[in-house]
Amino acid sequence: MFKQTRAIIGLVLIIVLLATNILTLSNSRTHDLLYGFIARLPFSSLKKNSPTSRHKKLLKENTLIKKDVSSLKQKNIKLSKGVNKAKQLSRVISKRTFRNVSKNIAAIPAEAVPYIGVGTMLAVTAMDIKDACDTMKDMDNLLIALGVAENSDETVKICGKQIPQSDYVVSQLKVKQQAYAEMQENMSEFLNEVKKNSADKWGVFYESVGGTMYFIINEQD
Repeated sequence: MFKQTRAIIGLVLIIVLLATNILTLSNSRTHDLLYGFIARLPFSSLKKNSPTSRHKKLLKENTLIKKDVSSLKQKNIKLSKGVNKAKQLSRVISKRTFRNVSKNIAAIPAEAVPYIGVGTMLAVTAMDIKDACDTMKDMDNLLIALGVAENSDETVKICGKQIPQSDYVVSQLKVKQQAYAEMQENMSEFLNEVKKNSADKWGVFYESVGGTMYFIINEQD
């Protein structure tokens, strides 16, 4: 009787173990339930190398890899935008530089005309300042697109430059011309005075030397 009971119990245990193994492999809820039960046991070695532990570790690593990939994609998109912005900026600056060179060459004859050329010079300078301001703004936008800088204070300084009015420049030019003419006149008078004084001193010197030589010659005779 005892042997029959033990045989029945052993058969039931075998059936339970087989059923548990089958359910563990085929049913995720059963697997998680048994893993949770084992995880509560004070034996960490029982779950250290279990498929579930490995699976969770792989999921964690996969999540980190996905975050890195997403971050790299965002950086690549940002860098691609920066490269496109740089290409566009290069074309704009090239055209602007060519326009500035052509503009300055064409303005040379007009700038050479006295007084009238002042207005042309101021107009060209104003356009140069505007172009420089636009170039600085483009550079700031490029740096912002690349994520390496913010708006520069130098841009504000350049864009805030003001040129004087034409009337003011002409009046200052006349004042300086008058001052230059007076300085030139004073210099001319000074040189004439120096020349005159030098001539008088050399004349006295020659007369003195000549009289001395005459006296010496007469004494010898």
